[in-house]
Amino acid sequence: MEIKRIDSLTLWAGCLIVILSGCSSDETDQNNESKGIEKLLSSTQVTITPAIKKNFKSTLYSTGKITPTREVSVLFETPGLVSELLIKNGQFVKKGEVIARINDQKYQLEFQKAEVQLKEKRLQFEDQMIGFENQTRENLDIIRENVKFTSGLASAEIVYLQAKLDLEKCTILAPLSGVVSNLDCKAGNLVVPGSSLCLIHDQGSLEVSCEIIESEALRLSIGQSATIAPLFDKANMADGRVSAINPRVDNETGLVKVDIRLDGSKHFLPGMNMSIRITIPSHVCLIVPKEAIVARSGRSVVFTAQKGRAKWNFVETGLDNGKEVEIKSGLSAGENVITTNNLQLSNNALIEVITN
Repeated sequence: MEIKRIDSLTLWAGCLIVILSGCSSDETDQNNESKGIEKLLSSTQVTITPAIKKNFKSTLYSTGKITPTREVSVLFETPGLVSELLIKNGQFVKKGEVIARINDQKYQLEFQKAEVQLKEKRLQFEDQMIGFENQTRENLDIIRENVKFTSGLASAEIVYLQAKLDLEKCTILAPLSGVVSNLDCKAGNLVVPGSSLCLIHDQGSLEVSCEIIESEALRLSIGQSATIAPLFDKANMADGRVSAINPRVDNETGLVKVDIRLDGSKHFLPGMNMSIRITIPSHVCLIVPKEAIVARSGRSVVFTAQKGRAKWNFVETGLDNGKEVEIKSGLSAGENVITTNNLQLSNNALIEVITN
């Protein structure tokens, strides 16, 4: 009977140990699961990509206005009433073509008067030269020159030439072949010397003038390719090339003027606002996606993934082509940079790397 009692006690003790160990195991599993859930909830899901070295083709962006390289402002040179206007805005004219006339009745009379006076003075000159035929050639040239002044012939010649020129200026000719613009004058208008008639520009000589910062200007050279498009229609693109770089920084703006000549005769209008993209030749460098760059404390930061945590790295950036950014210092090739959800990250934050 005593032996059976000991066996019963042993059995009860064993059951108690099993129960207690089972409870301890459940508590451990629950704690581990709780920690796993806590870690999952506190971590940020991110995607990564390695920083790599490769050929990098950068791009400069700017805006500017279309200007013609060949353009002339046509001005009236004599006063009077506009009797004929043979052009309109947008019209193409050829060089030497008559585009307007001023009423020339007054100038016709002035010319005829000057012509008569010239004939009279020429007769007086010839009369005064009679008797000098036997002079030597050298003396005859001196006498002829003096008589031109004493007879009034020299003055009459000048008056005649001036009257002829004033009459010719009543007919306005196109100074170059091109398109008419800024025409405000109408037939019957009274004009004075210096009044504007219109502008005429060569549609095949358009360029875009823009201004860029001095550090970017140093990367440019004549002949580099560019793409130009209107700000309101960026799909309507045209090709161009850098044609001029002003070798001086503007004292007020700190910018450098750059001209880009359009290839071909794309139908853009002078004064049109354009977006400009200039391609810079490639070179080998360390690059990361543009999305990897975030700003912290006024500096550029790239987060890298290291053993489940985000580590921030202050970097010095270089060129930017809109998709990728050159890294000059602060990163090494092969480091995994974080490209998503990095705006909300802090240094040493828990992360969960996911694949796209």
